[in-house]
Amino acid sequence: MAAGQGPRSVLDAMPPGSPRSPLWQTYRFATAPTSFLDELHQRYGDIFVLRLAGNRPWICLSSPADLREMYAADPDVLRSGRAAGGVFAPLTGWNASLTLDGAEHQRRRRMLLPYFSASRVGVFALSAHRAAREAIAAWPRGRPFALHPCLQTISLDVIMRAILGLEPKADPRLAGLIKRLGETGMSSPFLFIPALQWNFGRFSPWGRIVHLARSTRAALVSELEKRRAAGASSGDDTLSFLLRQRDADGSSLDDEQICDELIALLIAGYETTHIAMCWVFERLLAYPDAREQVRCELAGLCDIAEIGRLPYLDAVVRESLRVRPVSPICGGRLITAPISIAGYRLPPGVILTNCSYLLHRRKDVYSDADRFRPNQFLESPPAAHELTTFGGGNRQCIGNPLALLEIKVVVAAALDALDLKPCDTAVSAVGRGVHLVPRDGLRVVAVGRSAERSG
Repeated sequence: MAAGQGPRSVLDAMPPGSPRSPLWQTYRFATAPTSFLDELHQRYGDIFVLRLAGNRPWICLSSPADLREMYAADPDVLRSGRAAGGVFAPLTGWNASLTLDGAEHQRRRRMLLPYFSASRVGVFALSAHRAAREAIAAWPRGRPFALHPCLQTISLDVIMRAILGLEPKADPRLAGLIKRLGETGMSSPFLFIPALQWNFGRFSPWGRIVHLARSTRAALVSELEKRRAAGASSGDDTLSFLLRQRDADGSSLDDEQICDELIALLIAGYETTHIAMCWVFERLLAYPDAREQVRCELAGLCDIAEIGRLPYLDAVVRESLRVRPVSPICGGRLITAPISIAGYRLPPGVILTNCSYLLHRRKDVYSDADRFRPNQFLESPPAAHELTTFGGGNRQCIGNPLALLEIKVVVAAALDALDLKPCDTAVSAVGRGVHLVPRDGLRVVAVGRSAERSG
């Protein structure tokens, strides 16, 4: 209930939603997610039901007051792990912090949070900057190319170093498996449609993903066994960290628990971060004044590990991800007992979810919501339930400090080396699985800054 409001009446019924068939709604959500959500919001308001073929009903929230209720609710009644696992467990398994609930989730989160704190992830800044500069040096000059695949390469390098302590060239097979599982698995519409997850062998659409997940897990188990045999657990990477962890009784995580956690961190950290990075570049290309202001701020930076302290760059990244969310819907919770939220008495068995795309476009929260205005994050930052790029409540993304660091470091390396010019005046978003990506891969032309200055 919003502050200052009296008790509102509670309807013992499901919220409204499209009367069209789940198959039709699935098609619209898969092919034009943002326009479909806009239509539903315009017709039904801040809370509506989305019904996808073969899935539980999704109750979509886009009001800050309703989201605050959801985040404050009993986590035993609203189970995030069950909801996330219903989508991602075929890729990650059920033993990752993403898919755990209750006491097990709390223990795992307490274990990982210090490792992924903003102060701790700074140790990866130098290696990420080096990887970005090496990759950027090989980008084409003077002719159009798609920026998105180039950012994927950098993101894979950074995430493998941070999570596994490996460069992709040290284990190209494992790097290829992580890349394909992230791109093919996370982009599959079958993640939303369990009824169509038919495995007819590795050459069938879903069977290919199952095979990739199994092959990736086997490769990670092999790397884990090598580390255990060598007693190599002193590194800064996540795998070494997990191998060192012990519970109060002295017990350690087993191989299945470690592998599930690694897969979740790898594919989420790889896939979501390079997409987010791409949207930040898209905004900087569209707003030259903001780009030059970031350059000026970066000029005063002496230590790349301190890049997280730059306020305008941070505002640019957060505003980019407000205007261009990586996912239109995120942070689902499975309702396990009747609960009153947003004026409805909701039954068990449905998914309550945050529609970040609609939330971030609300004109009652963001003035000029459709405009790119980084300064609003400096003047009057939104509350936690008004900006949900990385989720909210007790399930906010654990790896978001690493993702933000990576994005900022790559932006810094690119702006120092190049002037990028967009090939298209307007870049639209298209749905790819659970994500929104720039159409045509964000085509740009790069010119070396030293060459341009000398000319």
